[in-house]
Amino acid sequence: MSNTTAAAAKAKPPAKKKGWRNFVAGACGGACEVIGTMPLDVIKTRMQVEQGKYANPIDCGKSIYRAGGVAGLYSGMPAFLTQTAGKGGIRFYAFEQSKKVLMGLGVDFEKNTTFGNLMCGLMAGTAEALCWTTPTERLKVLRQTEVGTSSNKYGSMIGGAMTVVREQGVKGLYVGAGPTAARQASSVGFRFMFYDTVKKAYLGVTGGKYQDAVNLLSGGTVGGLSVIVNNPLDVVKSTMQGKDCKYNSSMEAFKGILKERGAIGFAGGLTARVPRVFCGQAITFAVYERISVLIGA
Repeated sequence: MSNTTAAAAKAKPPAKKKGWRNFVAGACGGACEVIGTMPLDVIKTRMQVEQGKYANPIDCGKSIYRAGGVAGLYSGMPAFLTQTAGKGGIRFYAFEQSKKVLMGLGVDFEKNTTFGNLMCGLMAGTAEALCWTTPTERLKVLRQTEVGTSSNKYGSMIGGAMTVVREQGVKGLYVGAGPTAARQASSVGFRFMFYDTVKKAYLGVTGGKYQDAVNLLSGGTVGGLSVIVNNPLDVVKSTMQGKDCKYNSSMEAFKGILKERGAIGFAGGLTARVPRVFCGQAITFAVYERISVLIGA
């Protein structure tokens, strides 16, 4: 009897973890990221949209501060907070769900960790872009490029959304959907593909100690590297989503940027984006890992 019970217990599958926990942990990570990196994102966007106007990120930051004070450096905060918390939740939820799907299709994550994580990351990045990031990023960029001008059409997230829909229809919220999806898929895929590898390497250096610090450094490392890989897509996206965009498609924007600014134009905002994404992903991954432990995600 006892042997049968023991065998049954051993054969009993592990309890399924609820997907909402991954969403909550990811949303918490995203919210914390915004609080710590918002000024850098505002600077990054302005440097991409108004290339040549600022000598460096510090010069850009000073200009924004003079025009709008501290509030100027946090312009678009409601949209950005909603966006980043939402996309963080969707990203980690979609990643875990994609993992379950691939495992169901026979993908062995023990043997193919890098490939499996890449595929899940690509799917998660695409899902977050189409479900959430594109419209909220559109509103954020419109608000950020309005700072320092006399216009206040996009002063609030809800008001801005209503203005865009009224003037351009719902499709106006999805301007730049193509480059946004490409950017998110590539960046998220890259980060998840290398996160475990980088984390393992850092743990080897620390002897398995300082887990939270390792999570911070690992997230920051993959985040910073992903920026270098896909910054051209981010420049195209920001250009298309700006309020004075003169391009009708991603390819047209790509050609226009190349013609007007040369290849260096695709590096726009890189000096501001690398530290922002490094810090942001360091915070996101570290908070996600910690919250996951606390709620059993």
